[in-house]
Amino acid sequence: MKRLVGKPVHDPEVQELANKHLQASLKYVGEEAMHAFGKLENEEIGDFQSMMASPYTEEEEKWLDQVIEYYIVQNGMYNPNQHNGK
Repeated sequence: MKRLVGKPVHDPEVQELANKHLQASLKYVGEEAMHAFGKLENEEIGDFQSMMASPYTEEEEKWLDQVIEYYIVQNGMYNPNQHNGK
């Protein structure tokens, strides 16, 4: 992942990383837990993330968040307009 940090979120190699990351997360955590995480408010997510150690720097975390958000929007897993009251 570290060699991809900073590449555009729409880069095919970056999107393949997002796919692998989400698949690994689903396998490790389970689909039900992932859906439950999706229902958390931003503040709750921050609290949860602060309890877990991360192998990534803050910059890498921010980039990965953007990559994952782009991936899930592009793949119809999330509609930001639904969550913004639009």
